Amino acid sequence: MEKTETEIRDSKKTDLMLVDPRNIIIDEDFNVRKDYGDMDELTKSIMENGMIEPIICAKVRKEDKYLLTDGFRRMRAVMAAIEKGCQIPFVKVIIASGTMEDRILQMVITGTGKKPLTVLEEAEAYKRLVAHSFEAKEIASKTGKSVAHVYNMLKLADAPKVVKRMIEKNEITATTVMQLIRNVKTTEELLTVIEKAANEANTGATDGKVKKVTTKNVAALKSPMQKLKEAYEICESEQLAELIAALSSKTSTGKSIAKLFS
Repeated sequence: MEKTETEIRDSKKTDLMLVDPRNIIIDEDFNVRKDYGDMDELTKSIMENGMIEPIICAKVRKEDKYLLTDGFRRMRAVMAAIEKGCQIPFVKVIIASGTMEDRILQMVITGTGKKPLTVLEEAEAYKRLVAHSFEAKEIASKTGKSVAHVYNMLKLADAPKVVKRMIEKNEITATTVMQLIRNVKTTEELLTVIEKAANEANTGATDGKVKKVTTKNVAALKSPMQKLKEAYEICESEQLAELIAALSSKTSTGKSIAKLFS
């Protein structure tokens, strides 16, 4: 006999537990999140209402201990509330797989539903997955991102520390850095272009504030020939190809180039 849509289904057991906060192991080295944002509001909310959203942990074998996988901001707020004298005997914990790969994936997937991971934090998580033998296509499939996005994040994860610090300080956009990485051949070239773009962005600045480097500043550094080649890559115009070939030729003249437009 087939079940009807209105038939009540059997309840299922879940792995939601109540755990003493002192039994939660917080490994900050595992956490890719570096930017916790404003913690005061979250701490105040937990002090008044408790921790409503459960954290995710992996059970430590043969011990009454739980390794934190997702919920680092919430646990930090819980510990801050306890330090302020708030009584929090238990926190809600969902038990997840204890494999390192699954823990990293949980951090990426669930983190984007709460306070989003920064671009650099996401990039670091993908880099760790690759270190655990994940391929870009597999990461894309499990996180719901495009393969191109994952590849861009992996390139960003390998960017020089000085460039990452510029992104963190909002001195350059991550999008600009990823575009540059695709177009330059060496780290030295990347740093040189970024330095020139930073000078371009801050030319004439009088307020003493550092202006953010954007793709517009990078574009201003390109030669006319570079812009023509970039235009050809976009539209693959036969006329543009002829113009680029003519400009690149040592034997071309103004008259021969003019004929292309006659």
